[in-house]
Amino acid sequence: MFRNQKQNYIFIGRLEEEKWFHLILSAWKYLQLNHPEVYENITLSVFWTWKLSEQIPTDNTWKLISAIQSIQEWFDFQRNCYFGYRDKADIQLFMDEYIQYSLVPSLFLETFWLVALESLSRWIPVIGYKKGGLTPFIIDEKYQISDSEGFMGIVRIILSLSGRETFVDKNRVIATTKQFTYDSWKDSLKNLIPQDVQKIFLMSDYIWRIGWTEIYVDMLGKTLLSLGYEVETLWYRIQNDNKWLRRIFLVLTVANIWSYYMVRKSIRNFQPDLVWCHSIARFHGIFGLLPMRNSKYKYITYHDLGLFTPYPSMIQQISDIPKKPTLLNWISINSISSFFRVSLYSTFLKYIQSRILLIILRKFTKHLVPSDFLVDIIQEQGNIPHKNIEVFKHCICPKL
Repeated sequence: MFRNQKQNYIFIGRLEEEKWFHLILSAWKYLQLNHPEVYENITLSVFWTWKLSEQIPTDNTWKLISAIQSIQEWFDFQRNCYFGYRDKADIQLFMDEYIQYSLVPSLFLETFWLVALESLSRWIPVIGYKKGGLTPFIIDEKYQISDSEGFMGIVRIILSLSGRETFVDKNRVIATTKQFTYDSWKDSLKNLIPQDVQKIFLMSDYIWRIGWTEIYVDMLGKTLLSLGYEVETLWYRIQNDNKWLRRIFLVLTVANIWSYYMVRKSIRNFQPDLVWCHSIARFHGIFGLLPMRNSKYKYITYHDLGLFTPYPSMIQQISDIPKKPTLLNWISINSISSFFRVSLYSTFLKYIQSRILLIILRKFTKHLVPSDFLVDIIQEQGNIPHKNIEVFKHCICPKL
């Protein structure tokens, strides 16, 4: 299927609108029509990171899958392959054998990019926007897309790389990836936990693997157990990611009495020394935090910008987040960009919840962020003292 002289590109991720996969399709279409000589010497492999049996795709996902099916007339499936779900080990083997470049075209401000880290750790340059959590993984300007370019940025980079051997600055790669090894993360974890802590209570919204947050909490729990701590985890299980159920929970989270009793019972029975929260705004909400007010140590890890904007996937620059968020700010974002997706009512409830959550979170011992750029956001938006904010970088997730 692949020949050594071809340049092989890969996209790994959920086929969601927020991942901007359609930019890649537009670039491939443009190259086929306008640069056939280049198009004939590139390939694209697409891997979806979740099993269909574990996820009911959203409407946008189905649209993207339909788009893939509808482009069969021009998208050469003898060279460009949609593999769907594969195990991580299979994808890694495929990358090692065939891939020269990794495409990460998302425009929105992600807090961390695991796919970019995985790619770079395998000596595969990452092509994308140098912003947010992706910043450290764009190791050369020639792989950087500017915000104004859109899919033509991908086209420009592919044309510039055409016919050239892949060059990787090994020193820069090593300097970047060594910050994100599992061993270094584990050492930082040990230093993060006070010496008088033995029991740790982890809390997050869902156990179903919607994304990196759920994988991370699972890895964190297993690592803490391996270090000799007693660990209990509380999260809600949703079968097959029922999107309507999640939307209902998002509205009901403001007054989730059920979560209050769940958390209170767990804390009373377990008596933890440290309560460590992760995703809290999609299910547990305000009432889920109230039972932990007397806990000696309280940590929160920010995995996204959901407490600071109604639509994290719409934030493309730090300046898109109002420095002094008001209800009017949130409603204006809704009415301009997402009126047909989420009602003004749910936006109002989410705003009220986020303001109250941030008031409660100010009393937490530590506020942990995976990327440096988040420190100022947490400090300004949450009015959190700088001394209570700490960068705790993510890592390559091992098979535990």
